[in-house]
Formats: sequence, structure tokens, C-alpha cells
Amino acid sequence: MVGRGDKTGTEGVMVTTLGTGAALPSRYRNVSSTLIWLPPNDSNLPDGGAILLDAGEGTYGQLYRRFNNAEDLKLEDVLLNLTFIFVSHMHADHHIGIIRLLLQRKELCEKLGIQPKPLCIVGPPHYYTWLHEYADVEDLGLGGGTGIEFVQCQSIVAGTRGLANIVLDRYVKLRIEFEYLNFVTTHMFGFSSLKTRLGLTSIETLSVEHSSYAYALSLKHSSGWKIVYSGDCRPSVPLIQLGSDADLLIHEATFENDLHKEAVDKKHSTTSEAMKVGGRMRAKWVLLTHFSQRYPKIPRVEGGGLPDDV
Repeated sequence: MVGRGDKTGTEGVMVTTLGTGAALPSRYRNVSSTLIWLPPNDSNLPDGGAILLDAGEGTYGQLYRRFNNAEDLKLEDVLLNLTFIFVSHMHADHHIGIIRLLLQRKELCEKLGIQPKPLCIVGPPHYYTWLHEYADVEDLGLGGGTGIEFVQCQSIVAGTRGLANIVLDRYVKLRIEFEYLNFVTTHMFGFSSLKTRLGLTSIETLSVEHSSYAYALSLKHSSGWKIVYSGDCRPSVPLIQLGSDADLLIHEATFENDLHKEAVDKKHSTTSEAMKVGGRMRAKWVLLTHFSQRYPKIPRVEGGGLPDDV
């Protein structure tokens, strides 16, 4: 990942789109998921580390197609070194694929006779509840020292002071009560070690305009690079501020410009809106994703109103 000749420590960092479609898989594209692979180093990542930004259904299949028998990075490397999964919100096209990933990770570790490495999942509070309810039906390897930790998005919102700022509405409190808060308090220690392992100086979320508990994400690395992921959202000034001077902005672009009203009504972004957000951020690169499946191949991308260097 390199941007405009900048040397920001991005050598060896690989960004792979595993799904760029919205709602449901189609013939041409799978639903939301992006892999960030951090190369091995001599300190905290001797084998490298994998970050997943959302994981809709079919994510494992996409990983299999891309990395099984690959000459560079192997599928087993991704599964064994899966370190961080970010769930932006609770719409199924952004998280249903995590179940299969956890099952394959568990099966591979059992086959090799090794303990899974620590894995941190950052997501909305409802996802913690949903994941554990599913685990009552099928063993996902959540217990027994498997190192899977959960941190609620609200606890790491940019500009807040962590756990003291967790705000849960009445519905969520009724569902998870004090058990969840105890779980989060315990696992924030694991979150701190996650940053150390990945060499990240900052992991911050931002509440965005979409569904309830929808979040964007900003990652800053000690070597200087910065990646921002919008999740699903309308454009906003706080997102632009969060992503200031990003090396890479991954932004949803669900609709072409002629469907602006639909984008507003459904709380999504158009292609030009996403590009303008990148321009105002001064992002070096913009990766558009989450295209409506009404577009069989590549939607029109119109960049009117952008700075000359974007």
C-alpha cells in the first residue's frame, strides 16, 4: 500500500477487497469485507497479522479463492493470525460471515494441535449478544481460553475517555445487563495488548448516520500510515475530521449520483459524495465499496467538485 510517493511505513501492508457489494451476494460481487494484512516483523508480529473490516456472508469463500494455494500469503496464515475483526453495524451483510471464519479458525487450530492466538472483535453491543446466542447452537470456540475478546464500539469513540462513556439504551440494558459491562471491562485489557501486537498507536471509532449503533473506524500505525473505514453512512464533518490526512479511505458508495434522494432516505452515500469526503479529508487514496447490486459491474464515478489533486 503506497500513496503518492510517500514513505509512511506501508511497505508490505496489503489491502484486499473480499466483498464490495451491498445487501446480498450477486454474480459479480460479494457483500462487505476488506482484509488488511500486516507483514511479519521481529517484535510483536513474527507471523504477520490480519485485520477484517466487516465480514458478510461468503467472506471465508472469498479468502479461500484468493489465498488457498497462493504463492505469497496462504489461507492458513490469515486464519491463524486473524487478530482483529471490526463489525461496523448489525446489518447482516456486514457480519454473517464471521461465524464461518470462527469455525474454520477453531477447526484449523484443533487440527494442528495449537492454541488460537488472541482475537479481538470490536462491534456494537448487540453483536456480543447475538454471537453468544448463536454459540448456544454451535460451538464457535468462544470459551475455554481461546483468546476471543469483545470490545463495544462505543467504548473507543474518538474524543471520549473510554469505558466511562459507554451509553446503552434501555433495550440494550435489558438484553445484556451487567454481564456485558463486566465482560467489556475485563477485555479492554486485551484491547490494549491488541494495539501493541499490531503496532497501532490508535484505534478509534465514530458514530455515523445509518442504523442504530453504526460506526466508522480509524487505524493509525506506529510507522506513520492511517486507514479509515466509513462503514455504511451518510457523509459527515466528524468523519472528515476523524480521517484527516488518511493514507487510505475505504468509503461506501452505494448509489450513483442520480439516486441521491434514495441515498439520503436510506442513509447511504453516492459515489461523488464518497469522493468528496476523501478530498476534504486530504486522503491519499480512496477505495469505494458497498455498491448497490443493481450495478452489474462498475458504477459511474463522477468526481465533480473535488480538489485538483484528488
